Order: sequence, then C-alpha cells, then structure tokens
Amino acid sequence: GMEAPTALAPGGVSTMWEATVLPRQARPDRAAALGTAPPLFLIEARSLYDAGFQQGRLASQNIRGWLSSPEMTDLVNFTMADSIGRTALAQLVRDNTAVFPELVDEMRGVAAGAGVPMHDIWVATLITELEALQPSGRWRDGHCSDIFAGATGLPGLVHGHNEDWPGAVRD
Repeated sequence: GMEAPTALAPGGVSTMWEATVLPRQARPDRAAALGTAPPLFLIEARSLYDAGFQQGRLASQNIRGWLSSPEMTDLVNFTMADSIGRTALAQLVRDNTAVFPELVDEMRGVAAGAGVPMHDIWVATLITELEALQPSGRWRDGHCSDIFAGATGLPGLVHGHNEDWPGAVRD
C-alpha cells in the first residue's frame, strides 16, 4: 500500500483527485445504472512531484493501458521516428517546462509512480497539439471537449469537461 504523509511540510500540497476504476466491460455512461461511483482519493503530498507520484501509483494500470492503445502507440512512434513529431515535441517540452516547471515536476512524479517513461507522459499530455501535426490525421476525431466560463465581476471560473474518446478509453 501507499502511505500518505501524516502532515504537510511547509509548501506541501493537498489535492483531491477523482479516478474512475470500472470493470473492463462496464462503460462510464453505465456507471450510474451499475450503482458504482468513481472513487475519490485525497492525496496529501510534500510536493507536486509527490502528488504526481501518488497519482501515478494509483492509476498505474489505467495509464499503462492507455499508453499501450493503438492511438498512443502511433503517437509515441510519431514523436520518436518522424522528424516533424520529434521536433515539435522537443519544442513543446522546452516551452512548457520554461513556463510551468512546477507542473513538470508533477508529471515526473506521475511517470515515476506509474513506472512509465516521462516521454510517454509528455506525449499523452500534449496529445491534441501533437495529433494536429500528424500527416495521417486518423486520430483527430472524437476527443474530449472543454468549456470555461466566468461572470464579469464575480470570482471563480467554471470548467466543464466531457469524455468523448473512442475505442479503448470509451470501452
């Protein structure tokens, strides 16, 4: 098992993370009918790396499953064997690392916790940007949608997200 720290160090993080773990034959749209609610994990961590590590450990099977899907295998190959994909990923990694170094630490934790290459976590994180560059374009349809909304003069932001992934993710 995984042990959570008993107290947060100064600058530590506490995050809520929701994970859907359903039997392979169960689809998320049938979860309510099955009476299964996705588990909610409270992760208390000393750093974003630690939070990512715990998330990676908890979701290791799901992460590995997704990374072995035909879509992700194709995209990882594109970023390794194709000069356009390789160059684009390198530039996106440089840009994102410069602007969001703390989030890169969390990604490193996810990779370590799941026992997968950091390269693959980058590819999964930048899937939309990278697939837009693939000449085949075969994976572009059917992905998630996000919407952000806020009211002028009021604090806060509302984020809506849906899961429209086809194939292995949907099933």
